[in-house]
This record gives sequence, C-alpha cells and structure tokens, in this order.
Amino acid sequence: MTTARWKSSGAYEDQFERNIEEPRENSFGTCPMCGARGQYKCKGKVKGSIRKTRYLFLGQKYKDNGFVMRYIQVEKEWTLGFIAGENGNEMYNAYEKLSGVELARAYFEPGKKVQVDYNKHDPYVGKDFWDDCNLYGLSSIRINSGPILPETYDEMTGTMFQYSAMKEYTNSLMSVCNPVEYLECYMRTPQLEMLVKMHLIGVAERLVKCQYGIIKDETATRPDEFLGIRKEKLKLLIKEKGDIGLLRVLQMEKRAMENWTDEQVQQLAETGLTYTQVVLAEKYMTLQKFLNRIKKYACCDYGGCSQSVYRIRHMASTYADYLSMREDRGYDLTNTVYQFPRDLDEAHEKMVEEVNKEKLDKHLKDVAARFPNIRHSYRKLRKKYYYEDDTYIIRPAKSAEEIVTEGRVLHHCVGGDNYLGKHNRGETYILFLRFKDTPNMQYVTVEIDSEVPNILQWYGAHDKKPDQENIQKWLNSYIRMLVTGTLRTAGMPAATTADMPAMAIA
Repeated sequence: MTTARWKSSGAYEDQFERNIEEPRENSFGTCPMCGARGQYKCKGKVKGSIRKTRYLFLGQKYKDNGFVMRYIQVEKEWTLGFIAGENGNEMYNAYEKLSGVELARAYFEPGKKVQVDYNKHDPYVGKDFWDDCNLYGLSSIRINSGPILPETYDEMTGTMFQYSAMKEYTNSLMSVCNPVEYLECYMRTPQLEMLVKMHLIGVAERLVKCQYGIIKDETATRPDEFLGIRKEKLKLLIKEKGDIGLLRVLQMEKRAMENWTDEQVQQLAETGLTYTQVVLAEKYMTLQKFLNRIKKYACCDYGGCSQSVYRIRHMASTYADYLSMREDRGYDLTNTVYQFPRDLDEAHEKMVEEVNKEKLDKHLKDVAARFPNIRHSYRKLRKKYYYEDDTYIIRPAKSAEEIVTEGRVLHHCVGGDNYLGKHNRGETYILFLRFKDTPNMQYVTVEIDSEVPNILQWYGAHDKKPDQENIQKWLNSYIRMLVTGTLRTAGMPAATTADMPAMAIA
C-alpha cells in the first residue's frame, strides 16, 4: 500500500511530487515501492483474502526412456488485515501463501498405452491416494490446456519424446496447449514432428484434437503424400502455416486432377465451397470465370476485410446452390441467361419457390392417397358441423390436402400425420373457423371430438389464440347448440359443387 499522485491538479507544487500510473480496479501495474508487478485492488473492496489458481504442466524422465507429465494446481492466497490508523484503515499483518497440489500424472512408455493416474482423497481415513480411474460427474478431474514449465523440455533429452517438436509447437501457438494430448498424438502419428518443423501448425492443431479426416495416407513419410496434395503446392501451404481451408482446396485440386494457380487456390479457399459444388460449376464454366462471377455478385474483392470475406462466402454458396437447383430441374445451363442471372438473390429465391412448390405438390398427392376418408366423409360432416352467423363461418375440412395447406399457412402442426390420421379414422375432426366475408382466408383451426361434442383445442397462426375471449365465447355457444341439437341451419347455404372436394388426379 502506498500514497502517491497520478493526476496533476495544475498547481505549482505538483512539479515536486512523484507521479505514478493511475491505478484501476483489477488492472495490472508496477508497485512504486518495490517494483514488483501486480494487480490493483481498491482497499475498500478487499475483504478477507483473495485467491488465484493456475494449472501448470511439468514433464520428467520416467524409467529408461519413458516420460511422465504432471498436471499441477498452484494457488496463491493474499490475506489482508486492517487496523484503525490516523488516516483511516491501515494494512496490518498482511501476508501471502503459495500452495500447490499434483492432480494427475500421465505415464508414457514405448509400446504401451498411456496411463493416467488421478490424485484422490479418502474422507474416511483422511489420506490422499493415486488411482487410474477418474472421478465421476462434476467431481471428475479434467486435464485442460495450461503453461508448460521450461524444465520439461530439458527432461525430454534421452527420452522417447526427444524429437517430438513439442517446444516448437507450443512456441508457435497464440495460446497455451495441452501437452498430454500432443504427446498422445505424437505416439499415434510420428509425422506430427515433421508437420510442426515445417510450420504446418494449422494441420498439427487438428491432429492433436484427433481430427484425422484431413489425412489422406497415414503411412506416408512425405508431407504431400501424407496430406494428399500436389508436391509443388506444399510451399503455399507452408506460407499460410497449414491453413485448413487452404489444405482442403489443395486436396480438392489433386482429387479433380487440376492444376490451379496459387491465386485461384487462395480465392477458392476464401469461398468455402465444397468439392461437389466446384465440380458442378466447372461443368459449365472455367474456374476463373466462376471466381470472377462470385466476385461480381459480392461486389467486393478477394482478400479483403472480414465483412468482405463474409460477403464472398455468402454469394459463393448462393451461386453454387442456384446452379445445383437449376441442374436438378433440368434447365440448360449452357444458356448464359440461366447460368449468369443479373440478380442472383432474386433468381435463387425463385428457384427455391419452384423447388418447394414441387415438394408440396408431391406431398399433397401423397396425403390424399394415404388419407382418402377425409375427402369421402366431407359431405356427411358438413351437414353436422357447418354453421355460420353474421361474423363467422365454421366448417369441416374438405380433404387431407386442405388440412396440410391450413397448417402451412398458419404455421402450426395440424398438417401432420397425427391429426390427418385421427380425422381419417373418425376419432377427431378438424374444423375451420373463418370470417364470413373472407371464407377462403385461414384464421382459426379447431379440433373437435367425434363422439362427444367437445372442442379439444383451437389455435390461430403460430399457435397463438387471436381475440381469445370472443372466439372462446363463440365456440362455447357453438358447442351448446351441437349438444342440444339446436344448431341453427336456417339460411345455411346448401352444399354446392364448389364446396365438394375435387377428386385427386392419379
């Protein structure tokens, strides 16, 4: 604790006072008394003690050429005491305490599986002991990433990990790593040393995380064969530090038996397109023309800011999806009108609507064939449930197709097989409540019991209940008339040909 000035008041005497950096809560600074680095804490906010915990790794030689990696928890505690002084509370009997405990050990030996032991505590006898089985649930000991003590690398000399390149790997990362995962990966894949020393750090990171899908030949000793890329493109991958997006494009290039320029490879990596999407585009245009069109649609250059990258990637995906839908629909993509639309977003949206319409038409034919009784029973149900007054009209569904359309328009689940099946079997019936002046506009869907006049549920758009109080009263009145048999039919229009469901076309 010290007293000093960090902000000048403008007075003449300020030039004779010692200035220090402005202390702020939880920021780091240098103590003006002893020169040590530390974290600022406001005296009024500090109560009792403060603790900080860190997790470290320490590796040591084990047996002849084995290795053991120790996972250590280090805790530092600051205890502050105060007494009343002339200028208020003053620090008194403050002290620091440093403690540590080893949580886990990972043993590595040539030709053997990695064994991890955990430090446990037996509350019955009050002693700690080591066990090769971890604890369960929230009490389990997780070996996370953390700093590696420098003595570890000296201890590797003469062991099975002497040439593992772990030091080079940790120095190249922007953050701490998990050495246990790295050494396990090195035992599985000795080529990891080669990748790290060639500065293919992006590839090495994926392998350490057990993402082996990027490897093409695990037995290969040459990096180009190991990764499945052209030998002459290895320099480009090294330049980009093993970027995974670039690697996938280089693998794509070799798989397609192409020879793209470095610029084309980098631009294609920026688009994030898959092998299938690129092959489809190359059926109708050159790769360069494809990349140029993506750039034109995105209205920005390759290699720009993060917003430009997002725009390039979005338009590339949209364009590839558009070409795929056009080809699936049987359009002639050699026609530049289809191949290169003026407004890509509008053309893509039209293709989506066309595809969705086909899917819907196919689905409507399917439900019509599977639930035919809904159509056949409409005339009988209409005589029983049809009712209208000055405001509303309620009637049963004409067909399975109409129920599906009701669910799609109102965005609820009435068009599912569950409701269609119950209506088809005569267990429950689906009724449509609509305004009398707009009888073809969906409003409220009602499910009613077929045996006892009782409404099971009713919902409007998005499973909401519009004008709930008035609609509920109207439906209660409707049910009372059904129960008493006084459902008013005077003035009810007779069923016409237009009311009858059209026959399904096979």
